[in-house]
Amino acid sequence: MTTPLLDVTGLSRRFGALAAVDDVSFTAEAGRIVSLIGPNGAGKSTIFNLLTGYLPLSRGSVTFRGRRIDGMNTCRIAELGVARAFQIARPFRGLSVRDNVKVGALFGNRDKRGPGIVDEALALAGLTALAERPAAELTIGQLRKLELGRAFAARPHLLLADEPLAGLVPAESAEILASLKALAARGAGVLLVEHDMPAVMKVSDRVIVLEAGRLIADGRPEDVNRDPRVIEAYLGQEAP
Repeated sequence: MTTPLLDVTGLSRRFGALAAVDDVSFTAEAGRIVSLIGPNGAGKSTIFNLLTGYLPLSRGSVTFRGRRIDGMNTCRIAELGVARAFQIARPFRGLSVRDNVKVGALFGNRDKRGPGIVDEALALAGLTALAERPAAELTIGQLRKLELGRAFAARPHLLLADEPLAGLVPAESAEILASLKALAARGAGVLLVEHDMPAVMKVSDRVIVLEAGRLIADGRPEDVNRDPRVIEAYLGQEAP
């Protein structure tokens, strides 16, 4: 049996009496896209914060490439090959697109540093034609590409992408999804948080559904889409 890229076991995080994440377990594999979905407040962003060291775990374990990473700081986790693309891009607005991506190349996976990584990340994110443009001049869709480009330049084994399609028109969403699929085709795992359900069902190899901090479904998109618990919890209606 192949060892998963990421193995999350009994993940829990409490804020006082509130269990934001409650005993969640799942795996993610190299070369595959796994989506985390659920209504607002389900615990998706908290899970990303726990996986990347922004928050400490209350209980549980996180194993990445066979190594425990819970308890490590954010920089060390990034050096091991976990990158995160945030929903709200905060580029260095006075720098060019290329120089912003160079910043991403300074951090991240130590095993994959080498020449050409910036140009490769620009191409993978669809930014080559914009490489010399100031980041301050980019549209929302282009900023989302830049956020991915910086993450790609970190040469991740695993990318955590937080709502990369929010507010984008269909053509822009299609370009972002193509970039994520291309990254997965190169052997990286992708963990995606997204509210665009047609896109999630189209791009995902597996879908994990959360409600009030607990995992209620984990499976193929077509199976999750028919799960009565998911229909009731996520869509707010009872299954027929």
